[in-house]
Amino acid sequence: MPETIEAWDAQVQALRNYALHRNAYLRKHLSAWLSLEEPVLMQVLKEGDGVGSLEIDGMAMEFDEKGGWESHVFMEYAMQLEVKTDPQSYFLGWGHQTGPQATIRVQPSQLSQIKVFVEPKIEAPAVRTAGKVLINEIMYHPLEGSNQVEFIELINADTHPIQLQGWRLTGGVKFVIPEYILLPGQMLVLAEHLPLVQGTLHDLGNPIEWMGPWEGRLSNQGELLRLLDFEGNEVDAVAYADEGEG
Repeated sequence: MPETIEAWDAQVQALRNYALHRNAYLRKHLSAWLSLEEPVLMQVLKEGDGVGSLEIDGMAMEFDEKGGWESHVFMEYAMQLEVKTDPQSYFLGWGHQTGPQATIRVQPSQLSQIKVFVEPKIEAPAVRTAGKVLINEIMYHPLEGSNQVEFIELINADTHPIQLQGWRLTGGVKFVIPEYILLPGQMLVLAEHLPLVQGTLHDLGNPIEWMGPWEGRLSNQGELLRLLDFEGNEVDAVAYADEGEG
């Protein structure tokens, strides 16, 4: 037992400091004991007005008032993330991929920040086979000199979901889109070599779907790309050229 009030206060303060910094102490000891690299800050940011919680390796974590969760984690250990929504909300997708998989496995050394899209349930608009889909971005003639990192990005600029089955891209590259419903604001990235492109476009701020490989290659000098619907009607067309080309 402390013999003086000063010694007692010192012990109380030491316990308070430990309580405030126990997570940091634990990380430090685990790092030394298991010979791990220094922890990195992992962030999960919730986008949208839906309500939900996050489970990390089976442990429930509530999103904070800013719509996010963060903690220091070890780079060497993959984490399983799962989003649980309340009955009035629905899971739309992760920032680097779209689809029904509310559970993913993440390697913090490769992806230290990720977005999850959770929206409130509303009466779903009817899916249509026509709508405003734009050729939003064309990556061609890369500085690396490899056409494997080329891609074309489409976006649903309409207010309703659009069924893209049978739609096709024509020009230097050709691709027929299989059955797929593109949601409003969602992006569809077409590429020859998906793994390389996914590594550079892991977070565009919108849900993304990936498709490929396409046939052919994009011209380095420029050309006309056309997006046709399932009946062959032109939905969008973009002519691009290197700077200085006519």
